[in-house]
Amino acid sequence: RDFVRKAPQTITAMAAVEEKVKTTTPVEEPEQASAGASEPPAKKAKNEEPEEPKELELDEEEDKRPKTKIVSKLNAFDSTLDSIVAGGVLSGLSSDIFAACKKAVRGTAGIKAGRYYFEVKALEFGIGPQALKTLAVGVSTSSTSLVPKDGETFAMFNSDSHYYTGEKRQPLHIKEREARGFHAGDVLGVLLNTTDAGNAKSISLFKNGKRCGDAMPLPETTEAWFPHVMLRCANVAVNFGPQQQAPTPFKVRMWCDAANPDAVQSPVAEPKQKSKPQAVVAVGVPNNGLYNWVDEFLSKNPDFMEVSNRAAARYVDQSGTRLNSIGGTEDRPACSGHGIDLKQVGLQNPRVREQLLQAAVVRRRNVVIVGVIDNLKASERGRLLAILGGQYSVSATVVAGEPPADFKKKAQDAVRSAKAAAHERAVEIVKKRNESARTQKLVRMKADRARKLQAIQTRRKAAAKLRELKKQKDEAKAKKEEADAAKKEGEAKDDEKKEEEEKKEEAAAPAEEEKVEDELNEDIDPETLVPEVDESAISDGEAEPEFKDETDYSKVWFVPTKHPEFPAEALASSFTEFALPTKEEGFEKVDFAWKGNKDAQAALTKLVFDCKKMQPIHVQHSEWFKDQMVAWKVAFGKWKDVHEEAARKEQDRLRQKKEAGEDVEEDDEVEIWGVEDILDAAGGMPLFKNFRHEDWVMLQLRFELHCMVHAFSKATEDHPGIHPDLLNHYSMQFFQRPLQVMFYGQKDMAEFLITLADTITVNEDTGCVEAGHPDETPIDTFVKLTEEARRERAARIEAGDETAKLVIGDRRSSIKGKGGKGKGQRFDAPFQKGFVAAKGFQKGAVRPVVPPQGFRAQPYGLQGGAPWAKGFGKGVGGRGKGW
Repeated sequence: RDFVRKAPQTITAMAAVEEKVKTTTPVEEPEQASAGASEPPAKKAKNEEPEEPKELELDEEEDKRPKTKIVSKLNAFDSTLDSIVAGGVLSGLSSDIFAACKKAVRGTAGIKAGRYYFEVKALEFGIGPQALKTLAVGVSTSSTSLVPKDGETFAMFNSDSHYYTGEKRQPLHIKEREARGFHAGDVLGVLLNTTDAGNAKSISLFKNGKRCGDAMPLPETTEAWFPHVMLRCANVAVNFGPQQQAPTPFKVRMWCDAANPDAVQSPVAEPKQKSKPQAVVAVGVPNNGLYNWVDEFLSKNPDFMEVSNRAAARYVDQSGTRLNSIGGTEDRPACSGHGIDLKQVGLQNPRVREQLLQAAVVRRRNVVIVGVIDNLKASERGRLLAILGGQYSVSATVVAGEPPADFKKKAQDAVRSAKAAAHERAVEIVKKRNESARTQKLVRMKADRARKLQAIQTRRKAAAKLRELKKQKDEAKAKKEEADAAKKEGEAKDDEKKEEEEKKEEAAAPAEEEKVEDELNEDIDPETLVPEVDESAISDGEAEPEFKDETDYSKVWFVPTKHPEFPAEALASSFTEFALPTKEEGFEKVDFAWKGNKDAQAALTKLVFDCKKMQPIHVQHSEWFKDQMVAWKVAFGKWKDVHEEAARKEQDRLRQKKEAGEDVEEDDEVEIWGVEDILDAAGGMPLFKNFRHEDWVMLQLRFELHCMVHAFSKATEDHPGIHPDLLNHYSMQFFQRPLQVMFYGQKDMAEFLITLADTITVNEDTGCVEAGHPDETPIDTFVKLTEEARRERAARIEAGDETAKLVIGDRRSSIKGKGGKGKGQRFDAPFQKGFVAAKGFQKGAVRPVVPPQGFRAQPYGLQGGAPWAKGFGKGVGGRGKGW
């Protein structure tokens, strides 16, 4: 409707515009009009297909120079450990750790001048994650790593359609989508042009005879270029000539036809070994510098290769799989790689080093085999000897005992340098922190000064406006006052009084008025009112840490490794198999790096001894222990009855004396060790008449520990004894009750052992618990020991020593809450750990009845089949009150 309404105006406007265009546009000539009728140039260029870039490489001219006698082939000795070179075919190991590693090889012949070509055919890409499938072809110098790193000299085309050098990564501009990437069956050609003709100083990639992308510039170097192939999850065949498998558009000489002046022999050749390769099995005691010795050995013998799980982790990291983290231990590294699962890498598998050793044996490399735990076991050494077979000259080197002085000095220097470097890093961190804080404070001070200047300008503008308004107001007021002067003479007098009061108030605060006036005075520069920022007033910040090295370097023998040498669980489960190597196992010789056989055997014996005392074992209860427990139960029950009877008699005696009005005097204490019968110490009273609850608890504890230590030594004659940290473990075995030092009012095991020094002691040599009395000690002796401790404790308390009080805890924590509605009959069902009976379950007989109706929740803490107590209230659901 709006369009129809506005249509006349719109048509009129369009007509006016059309008329204006006709009058301003010049008339075209017929020839120009016909030319304009043709297709626009931009559209014509869009419809036409772009012309392919002209190939700059020309046919190779005949070279009359003699050909090189160097045989062009893959150099099996210039390849990674997991590479398999068979003729012109390159493949690799793909199990466990090798699945994540890149396989690489270089050729035997290098080119230092000229233009030459070689081909690589992708036979297949293996099964695996796409992220692992890699194929790269190109050239590199002999000094470059087989898996190149940044900063090295190489030029390679990768299957991700990128060109890589040691300095940068560039994409290949490939127009055809089908030509991108490498696929099984593709023939990849590499053209190296070091001349000044064609694509000078460049390298080009061809796929099935067609150019892939532009020629890429070669890195500058004076070394020769060697063919370089790198792959993972793939197999390839390399062709150095003389015929091309996929002909190029121009004639080019193959790599094997290189002229003699242009070719260079690879410096990496088959080693000339007059005898068998060597294998050294390094055997060391844990935490005795085995890996320090290996590092020093490798620095002195660079032709040797380390075979260990630690070396496997380094190999994976250096072979192109970036490890995000390496942790664990030296024997069992823990790491995760880019696109790799830890289980797939398998670096914590103890068999990883065997795979590494098998690959080294194929290459006939000299090896030093390392493993702290595994090499101490004769069975593991036998597996290593079986892999080496008769192909190697195998020896064992034992690293144990105190190292020589020069070795310790190197370790001390390394530790000292590490501490100094750590201090320098700490100082640098503090400097950066102080500089940052100083800069921030300076910025805040300058911003504060700028705000003050801005505030002065704002106040001056406001004051100017106020003065203008006041002026206008005063003028209006003056006019009004002139008109009303005759009528309001009295009011004028009042105004004079007010003005006088205002003047007095102004005189009372002259400093503030002066300050305000200075800020509002337009003649004063604001910069003079706000002081400049004083950078010298900014504090220096945090003080730099001082270098304090309080290390006793006389005790430093080894350089601490980045990670522990071995996992603790492996030591605990293997120490019974530890033994030093001998010639009878199959070694040609057994060397001792630091000390002789005697010292090494002593170090191993000490290790096994320490492992034994810290390793809990299961002990069978002997007949002696059972007899002692039976006798104890009889005697203990009898003593408790006698104690109750003596307490009753003592109460009757005291009551009678009070009724008779006689003074109650305390009985003299008898000599403890002079008492022959503890049930009749004096006046028919037992020696333990003054025992309280804590004394009975300590009496039982003394006797049980005495029996446990003797029973353990009788059952394990070759064991060093019970370590204090394992008293709780063996208490559960012997008495089915934990030994909690806090229950006996002690903070830790050391205080606990001091309290029981009259019964058990710690041997300074072994560090294990010993019984203070022979196994035939009468039971009465422990009553005397407890009475003696009670009297000593009472004397200390009487002297004001509150720490002497012995507070025995409750093994079961009490839970506050109201009990059920029952009559409180006893509930004797067995409790699980942590269950505490509620109030109302204390007394009464057990009555096996079914759970009452309405009980919906599970019986918390109760074992299956336990009887329910009489008096359990009906309708209790969930964890109700009193539980």
